[in-house]
Amino acid sequence: CLNVFANAPVDVPIPDAPAIARDVRIRFFASLARPGSAAGDTVVLLREAEVNRSGAIHEDHIPGDLPMFEQLVDAHGHVLQSVGGPAHVPGFNAGRPGTGTQCVGCHTGHTAIPVAESYALGKRFNAAPSATVTATSESPGTAARALVDRRTRGDAGDVAWIARTASGEAATLAWAFPLAVDSVVVYGIRPDAAKRTDLEVEGCELLMRRAGRTIARLRIDGPLSPDGRGIGCGGRLADSIELRPLVARGRVSGEARTGLAEVEARARIPED
Repeated sequence: CLNVFANAPVDVPIPDAPAIARDVRIRFFASLARPGSAAGDTVVLLREAEVNRSGAIHEDHIPGDLPMFEQLVDAHGHVLQSVGGPAHVPGFNAGRPGTGTQCVGCHTGHTAIPVAESYALGKRFNAAPSATVTATSESPGTAARALVDRRTRGDAGDVAWIARTASGEAATLAWAFPLAVDSVVVYGIRPDAAKRTDLEVEGCELLMRRAGRTIARLRIDGPLSPDGRGIGCGGRLADSIELRPLVARGRVSGEARTGLAEVEARARIPED
């Protein structure tokens, strides 16, 4: 697996990968056939191995053609959790010898996401779902967490961060340790005539920080598209990104508001 923390693209209905963590390990389980036992077959732990800091798993000597399932655990042996439950492959899967990398992520649908063409490209993933999200305000019935739920389609109240006012608002994504951020993509809220939503935000200011210090101030100018507008971040090491929507025109559910539908933080986990 090139990256157990990798996520599917925005609006693809595949659950999020487990949140980024350090000192993660993987356990490989196999089934020992016991046809004569009243209890049936026995599941055995075949091997426990480390997951690279970048999220990759490179195990060369796992037997082929043997049905197995895998489980991710943290440094204390506790099973990692994703939005869909424990971070493991629930079914017994087998691979032919020498077939190589078949998946990214660790969730239902991990084999449905296109695999990167190289180990280097596989390190880059959308780390936004792993962030803790806070905001200066939230409209009633909405949540800042919707900013990183990988959804832009649907009722704005469900899929977007909507602030209480139309100006002076901000949302912040924060991680437990610094990431090398290559780019950020910001999505505007989709218009919805039935819901009286026609918000157009004229750009966004980004403040990248590390240990509380601002290391870069970037700006996306022009209307934010519902299909996303990106900006390069140069691989800067940051543990938080504050997003400040610029001038907002229009309304959300008939009210003067500002907000954003989604944010992608395309980043890599430093390996040192």
